[in-house]
Amino acid sequence: MRCPACTSTRLTSIQIRLAPDEDHTFASCQACEWKGWFKEGSDVPLGKVLSLASERRF
Repeated sequence: MRCPACTSTRLTSIQIRLAPDEDHTFASCQACEWKGWFKEGSDVPLGKVLSLASERRF
């Protein structure tokens, strides 16, 4: 994976399950401090991530 801002390969990434059967990846670039969210290789807007993270599940 490469940073979309500076093309560095020095990324830290973690996978998080935000909804049932929905794993998302948070990535942070060590070189330029870019941050972003992905699902299955596609960008996910921060608003969508926050919405999923704030839903109550019973």
